[in-house]
Amino acid sequence: MTSVNLPDHSAVPAPHRRRTPVVITIAVLTTLVVAAGVVLWETSDSDSEDASWTRYDPASSGFGGRDSSALMTSVATHDDTTVAVGSEEWHRGELRPSTAAVWYSHGGAEWERVPRKDAVFGDPDNGAAALSVAANDQGFVAAGVDRSLGDTDAVGAVWTSSDGVDWQRVPHDDVFGGQGQGHTQIRSVTTHGSGFVAVGDAAEGAAVWTSDNGRTWTRARHENSPFERPGTTSMRSVTSGPSGLVAVGTEELPGFGVVAAVWRSDDGFWWQRVPHDDAFGNAFGEGYDATTMAGVAAGPDGYVSVGDTGYSTTTAAVWTSPDGRTWSRVPHRPQTFGVDDGYATATATDVTWTGEEFAATGARSDDEAPVRATLWTSRDGQEWQRDTGIRAFDREDGTVSELWSITRTDDDRLIAVGRARPHDTARDAAAVWGRG
Repeated sequence: MTSVNLPDHSAVPAPHRRRTPVVITIAVLTTLVVAAGVVLWETSDSDSEDASWTRYDPASSGFGGRDSSALMTSVATHDDTTVAVGSEEWHRGELRPSTAAVWYSHGGAEWERVPRKDAVFGDPDNGAAALSVAANDQGFVAAGVDRSLGDTDAVGAVWTSSDGVDWQRVPHDDVFGGQGQGHTQIRSVTTHGSGFVAVGDAAEGAAVWTSDNGRTWTRARHENSPFERPGTTSMRSVTSGPSGLVAVGTEELPGFGVVAAVWRSDDGFWWQRVPHDDAFGNAFGEGYDATTMAGVAAGPDGYVSVGDTGYSTTTAAVWTSPDGRTWSRVPHRPQTFGVDDGYATATATDVTWTGEEFAATGARSDDEAPVRATLWTSRDGQEWQRDTGIRAFDREDGTVSELWSITRTDDDRLIAVGRARPHDTARDAAAVWGRG
């Protein structure tokens, strides 16, 4: 049975193997804690990386860091409005009730939390989380998971908004799972043409949903499909590019381990699984090394996927493809991707094409901080640099922080989201960073 994960606000581990980046105990996948609440960094053109980042402390509530923990897992922008989604978790003894959460900004540093409504974002006693968001001319669509049916099985959840401020929950339908159907979760959503495509996993393994408008959804056919494999498959991320749709994730093979997995489609309805390994020299891992593809983006010359590999020592990993069909692993460089003196482990969570370069988000663990927000950039997907010396990521010594998702705004800023937590607090705060 596929486990269902809500982002976990209860602890902040060093970068490590994430089997199911979403579980229903609202363990929002990545949570940063800041005593004051949401954190926002924005960058402008400057020769000094440190000087080019600024940090924002919101005056309003709803960002966690005090009585609750909050996490932003995904971000998207459209028509000068930027939306981040995630979850908020409360600590009541051994119970950690949670709800999905949405924040928005209209082209500036001022961020607001969309008011929490149980009928829209979930009853805290059941648990819900928004895991991904996408936008086009029809508006914003967020997707995730919840347990509103009151059953042990979680279901997929979708929310829509025409402006990023007023949100509605798409009524539940069996297409998103149901009682007795096992866990279903929607991990990633993207635009494709004028509509949307979402991916995740269900009891049968990897799953895909398509919609023309964000409100009515169809589940891609599963019988005798590339979603059915000897092992347990899960789609973690999806993107649309010049060669069609590409989804990435994992396959867990009994007695063998975890390998990265790739699927592609021209229309979102019919999918093909990219052959594993023999053709690509074990680019997707060998099982025992626990290799995961967590994010994927399309650029002008093909696709880039990021993730991590390793059981006891995790390092970030990058793959490239000209067409979504043929893949190669970017050679590992310890000082860039992890495992070196003073720079022990790293994991990459998401990647985007900014219009000028690929930007990958994640976290690393080193001698100075247990978990530190990390950004990698590359012009071509092959040669990567790890941004260093950005003290805004570490507002004070001992701060724990992680980047989870990144987008480019209409005014050419980069906004990244995640979590932050000073060493002297026990609560995560939703966090936002940027780079221009």
